[in-house]
Amino acid sequence: PGLAESRPDPPDGAPDFPGVLSQVLDLLGPSPTAVDAVVRRCQFSPAAVMVALLELELAGRLEMLPGNRVALLSDEARIAE
Repeated sequence: PGLAESRPDPPDGAPDFPGVLSQVLDLLGPSPTAVDAVVRRCQFSPAAVMVALLELELAGRLEMLPGNRVALLSDEARIAE
């Protein structure tokens, strides 16, 4: 058992990242949504929401659009990329 296998507990007050990701996904769809609207509708900090959006973009599930908007990519759009 090495250090890489054990994860430290998050610091007190740190957001539950799977919870942040789940809530952000629930607020998004294929239509463009303003990032500010997502942040306002979440119960998490703007920083936590931005990390979730970045993770979704890196995973190929989200597209960042002009005007500080985001949209979920459909399965077909992800396959085409």
